Amino acid sequence: MVRLIITIAFVVMSVAGFSTRVDATCDKYRWYMSLANDLSHEADVYRDEGDDEMAAIEEKEAKHERDMAEDEVSTCDDPDINPPPPPSVAPPWESRYNGDRDGALQMLLDLGKDHERGLSVSNPWEWNRRRAILKHSLLKFGLPFVAPELYGSAAFHNGVATIVRLNQKVARERRRLAAAAAAREAILHPKPRCAEPNKDAAIVGAGADAEYPDSAREQGAVGTTQVRVSLDAAGRVEDVTVYKSSGNPELDKSALVAAAATHYSAQRVNCVSQAGSFLYRVDFTGQ
Repeated sequence: MVRLIITIAFVVMSVAGFSTRVDATCDKYRWYMSLANDLSHEADVYRDEGDDEMAAIEEKEAKHERDMAEDEVSTCDDPDINPPPPPSVAPPWESRYNGDRDGALQMLLDLGKDHERGLSVSNPWEWNRRRAILKHSLLKFGLPFVAPELYGSAAFHNGVATIVRLNQKVARERRRLAAAAAAREAILHPKPRCAEPNKDAAIVGAGADAEYPDSAREQGAVGTTQVRVSLDAAGRVEDVTVYKSSGNPELDKSALVAAAATHYSAQRVNCVSQAGSFLYRVDFTGQ
């Protein structure tokens, strides 16, 4: 009902010559929002009367009108409805410089150019602020203060040359100290010359298969033989001996043959291959 009355009023206003005002973007926004508020009020009345179905219908219509209003607000130029974004704030002048010796030197050169462009006259407050920051930055690193208003003079160039020499001297000393620290670290904690400096002897590949002697199979002999394999620094087999017998000489002999036929890599200590031994194991299960 409320919506019908407002719609009729809208038509009357248009006929009366107010169409231009109503068609304006901001007025459309106000119109839709006013209609949405009236529909929400009607929904509250229905809800108080216990008619939840009509209340839901009115709330749905109110949401539709609010959505229509949002479509108009982006092009509305009324600052009360669509306020402009806050103005961007430029970062402070000193933030563009690194907080080190080279940054202080660059600050001096740039401020000298600012003086030449007339900053000390056009904005004396900002000039004095920057000059104070420059002085603090130079003195913080033990550098002589050079007046930026002397830019272009022999005194200015001599001052800059002095700062450059001091910065280079400090840089050389820092490099020397860094090199000395790296040398000490290399002595105290030497880096390995290989990816895996310490490694036990190991089998290369799948290894040789130990044959199950027919005589032992007929006897139903089972057991485990451990063979000590002596290796040279290149991983070649020098000797094989039974470290732990299976209890059957035939099984032990087969294990010795398989151990001798297997390829190995020698043990490594601090990236250097060394002679050593490997414990070769064969399980005879009768299968």
